[in-house]
Amino acid sequence: MVRLKAELEECLHKIDQIVSQTGVEPISALSEAKGVPTKYPKFRWIFPWFYSICAIGFLVLLWQRVADR
Repeated sequence: MVRLKAELEECLHKIDQIVSQTGVEPISALSEAKGVPTKYPKFRWIFPWFYSICAIGFLVLLWQRVADR
């Protein structure tokens, strides 16, 4: 997880360098966000819920299939 965060920050830094060298800052969304992002989207809760709901649904279908025999 830490490696992924470091790679993301490195990629964002390189993209920022490329944008500033090419002069497309006025039309880039990166011109508004300066610095290293310290907060990531708060959607981390979606993945556990999604997979939990899918697992429960799978187990219900499996139980229903076994119960029908």
